[in-house]
Amino acid sequence: MTGRAAGALAVVLLTALPAAAVVQASRAGDDRVAVQSTLRQRPAGLVRVGLLPLQGPPRDDASGGLATDLLRRELERRGLRVAVLPLPPDAGGTPIPAPLVSPARAAALAREAGAGAVITGRLQGFDVETSARPAVLAPRAGALVALPGENRVRTRVKLTLRVFDVDTGAVMYEASARAGPVVGRAAEDVLRRALSAAVAPWFSP
Repeated sequence: MTGRAAGALAVVLLTALPAAAVVQASRAGDDRVAVQSTLRQRPAGLVRVGLLPLQGPPRDDASGGLATDLLRRELERRGLRVAVLPLPPDAGGTPIPAPLVSPARAAALAREAGAGAVITGRLQGFDVETSARPAVLAPRAGALVALPGENRVRTRVKLTLRVFDVDTGAVMYEASARAGPVVGRAAEDVLRRALSAAVAPWFSP
């Protein structure tokens, strides 16, 4: 489909701020997420966005797909309609890695999907460590007491996001987020929290 989808997005109104606003969240550690973000235009009037698939860390393509899906859900939860865009092919027909897709080409793909903005990003780190402690018998008060085994998960996340206006190519919003090490939470939940924290300043009043 070319152009804007009929009835989906007739006009995109973008509320420009007087100057770029920088927002920094709490420090990373334990269950918190550190976010550094720059806001230039809020998503006022934006109905549909294009999302270029996020690339995962080296040799970890699956985590990029997971991050893309979690980000899509987060944006839809905030009221946006999201079109996950196909990666364009190179001259030989092989999909171009997401970080190598130019903003202009990403914007063109988003326009074809009827979107007013395009989101690109990269999952730079998604480190998940697991450790197990077997059940043991330990002396307690003159008797042997069974201590249960324990499985622990330790997760670190690092990611970046950028949002472009498809008509002007201007950067509307960009952010980097870092979480961890977080112990005792499912790795997917830590990634979800990092993505949510990364986009939150864009929607803040």
